[in-house]
Amino acid sequence: MMNTVRDNLIINDELVPITGGSFGEGLDLRGGDIDIIHAHRLIDVSEHRKFPFDDRRTYLKMETETIQAGYTMLRCISTHNNKVLQCCKKKNGKNYFSNVSYKERLLLDQTMPMVIHGPCLSNEQADFDIAQALHKCRDSLRDLQTTIKKSDRIEDPTAKALSFICLGIAFQLLGNEDSARNAFIQAYAFESYGIKEIATKRLSRIK
Repeated sequence: MMNTVRDNLIINDELVPITGGSFGEGLDLRGGDIDIIHAHRLIDVSEHRKFPFDDRRTYLKMETETIQAGYTMLRCISTHNNKVLQCCKKKNGKNYFSNVSYKERLLLDQTMPMVIHGPCLSNEQADFDIAQALHKCRDSLRDLQTTIKKSDRIEDPTAKALSFICLGIAFQLLGNEDSARNAFIQAYAFESYGIKEIATKRLSRIK
């Protein structure tokens, strides 16, 4: 309940916080932690060059041709955000967003001692992690939603319910609460063991 209240207080036009981890889900487990994802609404990432330009937003284009499979470089197409520019590295005259520089900059803004721990910022006790997520195009999630709904793609009910949970969290990262709510409701309907409780908690965190 407190996590829901905190998330709703922090949410704004630029940031959507999503709380997870065992403690974040209300489970008191040995070795448990709190995971928080900060989804940035004003930084858009796309595989395509065409963007519906908005001066308030930062636009990053995925480039995967020259790097290892499963990874991407993010080229800055347009931004009016000086903090984003400060986190970019020049390569062949183009600006590329650096996740290392971004995390190093975030360390300066923290009110408690934090360290870089893989993709996250963690406290010194390693029981509190903060990860940053950028705004990916909605079209990919729409395609994923269609795939999950097809009966021949995921036959196991529990796996399908978990897929809707993951889809709902992805929509939350985009700030699309209506689609997230719909995905969690579909997960709840499967009545799989443990899934109903997860879906209920996720639904309680949506306004």
